[in-house]
Amino acid sequence: MQHVDSVPLLTEKMESSVNSSAYPEALPLSPPRLPLPLPSVDPFTHHRDGTTVNLLNAQGFLPVPTSTDSDVLVTVWVPQNYPFAAPTVYVFPAAPSARLLPDHPFVDRSTGLTTSPYADTWRYPLSNLSGLARDLTAILTLCPPCGGANIEAERDREEEVTGPLVTRLCRDAARLRAKAEEDIERLWAEQAVLRGRARAVDAAMEELEEEREGLERALARKVRDTRVISEWLGSVCGGANELSDGEGFEEGDETSRRLVANAAAELAIDETVDALTVALEKGLVGVKVYLKQVRALAREQFFHRRMVIQKWSI
Repeated sequence: MQHVDSVPLLTEKMESSVNSSAYPEALPLSPPRLPLPLPSVDPFTHHRDGTTVNLLNAQGFLPVPTSTDSDVLVTVWVPQNYPFAAPTVYVFPAAPSARLLPDHPFVDRSTGLTTSPYADTWRYPLSNLSGLARDLTAILTLCPPCGGANIEAERDREEEVTGPLVTRLCRDAARLRAKAEEDIERLWAEQAVLRGRARAVDAAMEELEEEREGLERALARKVRDTRVISEWLGSVCGGANELSDGEGFEEGDETSRRLVANAAAELAIDETVDALTVALEKGLVGVKVYLKQVRALAREQFFHRRMVIQKWSI
């Protein structure tokens, strides 16, 4: 709480600072309405912690050019540790029809508490009440804190103009959001289809791999059978009269002729399958055509091989 014997001293400091001849423009208080604002000691409640103390304060009207040409009521509260701490300043509209503007950079609309660069950087002895008054006058002149019916009407007109735009933007945003959700659902469905196709391709590749392994086993059997036939020919001919290229031997009976025909057909099918494999690798035939032809040739080859085995067993 402020000591009683210090009140006259603070009063003298405030009055001398406000009315100093060195700063005649320090606080342009309206002379006809409030010639000399006399300081007084009143209870002050801190907005941070809610404590109440008796502080020295002074009030005055600051003429600020606004749309309603109304003055601003300024209340300056001197803290207990003044001059080492900046005074607290509140502003209120003087006219009953005027109100504090929202979103003001220096004035809180709900409490009227005023901030300024001068008060934020307060440093004694470089800072004093005169400098604070000049700073408040400058910022409140540039940014009037109060507004009347004209400003409210202008804000209403702005809301009337911007309201439909905001509604339209919200409607467009909702429509775009719905369209985006539909696109996402469609893409998810397409992704599921593509995954199914990928599984089908993998299954087809596995089937082709099994077909290839089966053909390799068949080729190995053919090579083995060819070696057996070559050994048989060697044993029959005795190795004395080797057949030259282009030469053959004459079948002794109908069974031998059928045996040779079946063996030749089986070897021809092997060469045909090899040719189809090369054509598949070069892209000359499709996979479906290749598989169809190979399966048909495999069945025919199986028939000829069975005939050869049966004739060999006779």
